[in-house]
Amino acid sequence: MRLSVQKPTAVRKAALAITIDGMKWTVPPTTLHGSKRAEMLARCRQAQKPIKVRIDHLLDLPDNDRFMALDLVREIGECQVFVNEVKQLGLLDGTLALMNNSPDIERARRGKMAALEAAVLTCPDALDLQCSRIKERMKAIGIKGIQQRDLERDARNILQHLSGPFHN
Repeated sequence: MRLSVQKPTAVRKAALAITIDGMKWTVPPTTLHGSKRAEMLARCRQAQKPIKVRIDHLLDLPDNDRFMALDLVREIGECQVFVNEVKQLGLLDGTLALMNNSPDIERARRGKMAALEAAVLTCPDALDLQCSRIKERMKAIGIKGIQQRDLERDARNILQHLSGPFHN
């Protein structure tokens, strides 16, 4: 697999930036699918040091690529998630840290969806707790009118979609 060594200008186009045993890799959206994904996961499984994953540009990705990036992080397993050089407690916290009070409705939608997807991928048996955290973050950044029951419904819809016949 050919992965490029991380360059400051390349990070903007990468879905993720992953540090494996001190070597920094950019992960373009094309690496999120198929054999390149499998090769990246194999490399991660061989790591001797904790894996670091930067998700700074997650909300810049189209929906499918964003979900595949989140799923890749989930599949890596034990890793440290960073947003803007700040270590997060986990994948959900990372997605919550990406959310801001931008007037861009599309970015707010992508932030909400990323957080819901992270919740479903990392802790599907506690969606009520995860959705409560999402609602609180959205409220903290000035997004009003979000109901927890609506977030839980959306999260269950994502989970149901993932459990469908084509996603086993």
